[in-house]
Amino acid sequence: MRRSVPIALALAICAGGAHAQGDPDAFDPILDGAPASGGEARVPVVERGAPGMWVSTHAGLYLGAVQSYLTTQRSTLRQAGRVAFGFGIGARTPSLIGLGVDLDLGLGQTYEPELDDTVFAFDLLIEPRVVAHFAEGESFGAYAGIGALAAMFDLELSGINQAGVGPSVVAGIGWRSGEHGELYLEGSASAFYDLLAYHYRPPTEDELEADPGRGPVRVDGEWYGIFRLTVGYRLLAL
Repeated sequence: MRRSVPIALALAICAGGAHAQGDPDAFDPILDGAPASGGEARVPVVERGAPGMWVSTHAGLYLGAVQSYLTTQRSTLRQAGRVAFGFGIGARTPSLIGLGVDLDLGLGQTYEPELDDTVFAFDLLIEPRVVAHFAEGESFGAYAGIGALAAMFDLELSGINQAGVGPSVVAGIGWRSGEHGELYLEGSASAFYDLLAYHYRPPTEDELEADPGRGPVRVDGEWYGIFRLTVGYRLLAL
C-alpha cells in the first residue's frame, strides 16, 4: 500500500502535464500569431506627376548645322547629322511645370584644311528648359515647353572652332516602365546663333566712296538651325 501512493502521484502528475500540453494542432498565440510590425516596408510606387528631383541618361542625334568648318576666309557650320550621349537632371514642381537641363557629348566632325577633309571632333551641347506636362495618364504622358541651346563645336584644349546659343522649343512623350522610372522620346528645335562664325562680303558703294581702296569686309556671327532627337530613361521623384 505504501508503494502505490507515489506511483499514483506520479501518474497524476503525468496526466496533468499531458492535459496542460493540450492538442499539438491547437492555436498558439506565440507561434501562430500575426508577425510584429516594423518589418521591411515595401517602397511606395511614385505616381506620375509627383513632385521631386529626377535624373536621366540618354542617347540620340543632333542634326542640321552641326559640322564645324574653319579656314582663314570662312568660319561656319555645315549641314550634318551626328550621334550624342549624355545625361539630364531636373525637378518636377507640385504643378504641371517641370524644370530640367540636358548635357550631351557629341561625336562630331570638323574640317581639317591640311587634309582637305573632315575629321573626328568632340562637341558639347547644353540645353536647359521649362516644360508643361499637358497630358498625364497612368502609363503615358506628354509635355512641351521652351528652352535654350548652348553648344561648342570641335572642342579641344587649344580652343573651339564654333560656339553659340539660341532659343529652342521642346516636346516629348514618356511611357512608365516601372515603379520609379519611365522611357521617353524627346525632340527639340533651336534657332542657333554662332558667335564665332564669320564671312567676307564685298564693300558697298558707300564704303568704296569713303575708302576707294577698301577690300572685303568681315561679317561676324550667323544664324543656323539645329535639331535634337533623344531617347532615354528617367528616374522620377528622387
